[in-house]
Amino acid sequence: MDYVLDFRRALVDENRLDEQKSGVLQALDRNSNPYRLPSHEAAAWLMELPTPRPSRSRRGADEPPEYLYWIGCAAAYDERSSAAVRATMDLLRAAGVDFVTLGPRKPCCGEPAKRLGEEGRFQMLAMVAIETIRETARAKVVTHCPHGLNTLPPRVPGCLGSRSPPCITRAPASWSRPGAWTSTGSADR
Repeated sequence: MDYVLDFRRALVDENRLDEQKSGVLQALDRNSNPYRLPSHEAAAWLMELPTPRPSRSRRGADEPPEYLYWIGCAAAYDERSSAAVRATMDLLRAAGVDFVTLGPRKPCCGEPAKRLGEEGRFQMLAMVAIETIRETARAKVVTHCPHGLNTLPPRVPGCLGSRSPPCITRAPASWSRPGAWTSTGSADR
């Protein structure tokens, strides 16, 4: 993989990227997403959902929620991906998990720039994402975004302290207390 990234870096250095790849990099600069969509539309669908609030039985009234749910670029813009995020958020609420999302403030983690060989742009985007995460002052980050999960912690040392955000599919055991998960529908769809 290092050879491929080195080759891509050389293409960037020589300004030899094709139009499509150059467009992705320009979109990251202008809109903080690789899809060439306005950043103010990112996760706009979140405004329709109930605001995640801390559970008063588990946390004090003035304490922030324990988790930041990083939804990633695809779920912020793609209707199919956002459906999975909505369902996951419903499950988290049903289990009594204290969490928030960044909503439209969610920046790109920079993975598309990294994969295209634009290391400088990746570092800039990653640092914006890291600072945004730190500003939330949440103790823990969970995500289902493979880009954020695999890009930020290993590529940018210390971005989330010594921890890596767990994928939402590896939920902490504390979330699965008896009776937390109940089915409301049929599995026969």
